[in-house]
Amino acid sequence: MLPPATLRELADVTARGGVIGYPTETFYGLGCDPWNAEAVRRIFALKGRPETKPLPLLLPPGDPAEFGIHLTPVAVRLAERYWPGAVTLIVPAEGFPPETTAGTNTVAVRRSPHPFIQHFLLQWKKPFVTTSANLSGEPSTRTGPAVFRAFGNRLACIVDGGELPGVRGSTIIDCTGDRPVVVREGDVTVVVNG
Repeated sequence: MLPPATLRELADVTARGGVIGYPTETFYGLGCDPWNAEAVRRIFALKGRPETKPLPLLLPPGDPAEFGIHLTPVAVRLAERYWPGAVTLIVPAEGFPPETTAGTNTVAVRRSPHPFIQHFLLQWKKPFVTTSANLSGEPSTRTGPAVFRAFGNRLACIVDGGELPGVRGSTIIDCTGDRPVVVREGDVTVVVNG
């Protein structure tokens, strides 16, 4: 695990608008400050991702409502059952730039069990963008060198966490209505009505 001083340096890089590559429990991700519209636009440009697709967020410990993220009763039940893990929940949100939410007033959030994420978020102390570290339409990356091949020196840094096990990524569930709706099947099979 990275020493606290290095994690603080990564948080400082992020606070200055840097985009970093890092390991998660599924694939490598690209991350930045979700309130920094310029950094968010840089991620869209790096990936070639359509700006109509909102960016998912990783949550730090604590109450997401502190950051304008509102877990619906459906989301709370699923979070209690599947977090931390590769299950992403779409919920209402406010206070984020339209670049982050694509103007939807929602965000897709999860809590990660990956040690790097957990330790980094203790330093960062707020939500953090997590989108797959690959060019849009290309396979997700499972190693640090693959992230470098995709983006080279255009990232502020890449945290190499070795080869990752992801096969399909996280399961995404829309929790904005009365009943949960599976948007994408991922590595975790979710029972939405149980």
